[in-house]
Amino acid sequence: MNCLKAIKNFANCKINRQLIEHEKKEYTCKVCNENFEDKYFDKGQNKCILHCEKDDWYIVKNGNENWRLSEKKIDYFWHIIQEKYINVGKKNSRNETIFNQIIFPKHQKDYEYEVIEDEHGNSRDNMIDMGTNFCDYNYETNQIINVFSNAETKFSECIFLQDIDLSRYSIEKNISFINCTFKKSLFFSNPNIKKEIKAKIVFNNCDINKFFFQNIVFDDDVIFENKLNELQCNKSIFSNDFNIKNINKIESIDFFDSIFDKEFSINKVNYIDNLSLNESTFKNKVRIKEISLFKSDFYNVTFSDLADFYKTTFFTTNFNKTDFNDISVFTEATFKENVEFKYTTFNKLSIFRNTVFKKEVDLTDSIFNVKGNFLGISSNKDKYQDIKVSNRETARIIKDSFEQQNNIIEANKFYALEMKEMEKELKFTKRPFEWLVFKTHSLASNHSQEWLLVLFWIINLTFITTYLSHELFCENIIKHIDRGFTFFGGLVTLGVVFSKFNEFYRNIAIIISTICIYLFYSNSYVNDSNLKEFSNMINPFSIMTKGEELSFGTLIYKIIIAYLIYQLIVSIRQNTRRK
Repeated sequence: MNCLKAIKNFANCKINRQLIEHEKKEYTCKVCNENFEDKYFDKGQNKCILHCEKDDWYIVKNGNENWRLSEKKIDYFWHIIQEKYINVGKKNSRNETIFNQIIFPKHQKDYEYEVIEDEHGNSRDNMIDMGTNFCDYNYETNQIINVFSNAETKFSECIFLQDIDLSRYSIEKNISFINCTFKKSLFFSNPNIKKEIKAKIVFNNCDINKFFFQNIVFDDDVIFENKLNELQCNKSIFSNDFNIKNINKIESIDFFDSIFDKEFSINKVNYIDNLSLNESTFKNKVRIKEISLFKSDFYNVTFSDLADFYKTTFFTTNFNKTDFNDISVFTEATFKENVEFKYTTFNKLSIFRNTVFKKEVDLTDSIFNVKGNFLGISSNKDKYQDIKVSNRETARIIKDSFEQQNNIIEANKFYALEMKEMEKELKFTKRPFEWLVFKTHSLASNHSQEWLLVLFWIINLTFITTYLSHELFCENIIKHIDRGFTFFGGLVTLGVVFSKFNEFYRNIAIIISTICIYLFYSNSYVNDSNLKEFSNMINPFSIMTKGEELSFGTLIYKIIIAYLIYQLIVSIRQNTRRK
């Protein structure tokens, strides 16, 4: 009997030992090669709870992810994070905490500190409840500690499946995110008072849906490198350098009411769909260079130091109440759409050297306390073409800038634009004589800028006058008069059409048409292929020197030709003086 009892007890002990061993059995994760108990391990994936895929932890309903069925797994996950990365940190001094290839699920609920009073009037705080996510409760000191206060933190190749909010944490050491993926958004936000972050924050080659900063003071560098989708920042202060670099395309960068104490740089970025710096202040150098900005907004922005937009392409852009207190550089920049610098102040040198304005530029409400440099501005990057100004004042401002620099050659071009805009302002019904003078001046010489156009009128008016003067002595006078008026009407039409061309095509057309008109003239009944009659006619003083009588028609011709010769002289001299 005693023997049977002993055997039974031995069997029970063996079974209990096997059960205990089974319960304590550990599995090795194929990612980190560490051992984990059954409840912290996914045997199907052969990965621990930190590194396993978590697609089956939530269900998607109406576009929203529901994690309710995995709350226990989520608690297990964050328990391991706290034990492995936070508790170890408070026992051992380490220089760096590394999260490697971890897939982060939904966060646990965060609790604000409060004192709770029970039904018996006893009070206690909820400090224990606050030990969630990247925080843990220290029973010995009754304090909350977080992973970011112990050592520098590095997230390498991690995936964040839900929003990650770091607003509650005291960040005292540097944080870097390397090759991480953020499926949702990353928040640094403190809605009530400004929160200070003393550490450097680096995002290198991270696939991020959206960043959101609000009421944060960054004491060290903030760097985004290789990847960035959307960044929004409100009422924050950057005490050190801010740098975005080596990114192909960014969807949106939006800073509102923020202050940058050190250098702000967007470098080696190809495209930004939307860039907004409204209400922000830049106390140091700003470099936004060699970027295509599809939409940009600079409302009430202050640039206290250099603002460099070298070779940047602006599509839809708005400069409104913008202050450039130091040198502003738009060298070789391109404005694809209409641009208006409304209530914009340039307190020091503004450089628009070789800037391309594809459409109209408006400087009417701009203030230049120091004259700008507009040398080489054009409407075409490959070859020079006059820019389009939206009003006469814009042309006058640019003309005045060149005159202040004694650059008469360039000033003359904008003098012509100023006259063209004045011509547009004049209405025949209100000021007919001024309208007529400006139209004549424009058609005759493009406001004293095109000597070849003047020469076209001189030569061809002389051809038609000589032709008509000989008709009076020939047979079939009606036939020749008809031809003459047809010839003259065609000449006027050609002149008006040519005046609308750009300079290159206008000059080619003038040369070809003049040759054609000469062939018509020399082969007519006038028989003046050696241009003897033409030469005598073109001399404005020929009749006066011969003492011959002057007909009214000839008088009109002589007045016109004298005016055109004067315009020819002025147009030729326009490269040195306008008058």
